[in-house]
Amino acid sequence: MAVRDITDWLPIEYDPNLVQRQPQRSVVEALGAQKVMGSNTMEGPRLLGADVNGGSQLVEDTNDGSKVTMYSYQFNGKQTLDEADTEDAYVDAIDGFNFAWLNEFRVSYDNACLGVTGDRSAVATDFRPYKSLIRTLRTADADAGYDADANIISGAATYDNLSNVLGLLEDSDFGDPSQLIVIAHRGLRNSLRKIKDTAGNPIFQLAGSNIDDETLFGLPIAWTAGAVESTSFKTRSTANPKLLFVVNRNALVHGKRVEPQARFIPAGINTDALEHTLQYRARKGFVVTVPQAAAALRVTS
Repeated sequence: MAVRDITDWLPIEYDPNLVQRQPQRSVVEALGAQKVMGSNTMEGPRLLGADVNGGSQLVEDTNDGSKVTMYSYQFNGKQTLDEADTEDAYVDAIDGFNFAWLNEFRVSYDNACLGVTGDRSAVATDFRPYKSLIRTLRTADADAGYDADANIISGAATYDNLSNVLGLLEDSDFGDPSQLIVIAHRGLRNSLRKIKDTAGNPIFQLAGSNIDDETLFGLPIAWTAGAVESTSFKTRSTANPKLLFVVNRNALVHGKRVEPQARFIPAGINTDALEHTLQYRARKGFVVTVPQAAAALRVTS
């Protein structure tokens, strides 16, 4: 097999027929508003209102607007492969590691965007690359006229709590049903199936043949393992409050800087060991443009 140029970063590919962990997807990558980033930061204007007056005299608009900043972050990974172990199953070994890293990256990216509870840190090893959606909803934003926790409900996954979370969006300027989606931790599927009407019949049917067709109050549900409160995207635990969001998808911005890539460095140039090295990277940005465009149910019981 020809040795690749070690300077080449290639899109991550894998054989789907390999028996591996269930493939994951990033709902933020798939459903967020897409922005191509040409640098590490991107500023966007935010104007949330305008004054409409009347008569022949013009009146100055009192809405000054503000801006939001999206930051990119470099995710990385490294895998060392013994040359002898890969001689008989080279392709399977490479595909297997590629698949595993890409899977974990997608969940980590979602968790960084949705569930990390602390403020963004510029220190890469703090693993808090963005101001996540849950952090945004728990923080006051004077420029947007948003009070901390205004769009947060904490408690059990009951019919009333789910309805009230949706109601927070419906009673806002961002409640266009055609743009609303539900993003939820996949561990909440069982909780929703257990909600029953007064006759004891399940209200939500979530065991259809196509998971992508599932809905909640008529809104499409996107399931992710990343929607859980975490101190960093490296410390997520399903024992923490799981999260269900109703969000106007235009307010979740997915910054595209460098898509997930892999680089193979062969053992032939390793002067210390008979080992290949796989390197991984992805550079992604994220920002929530307007806190009022989302609401969350923190499932704490």
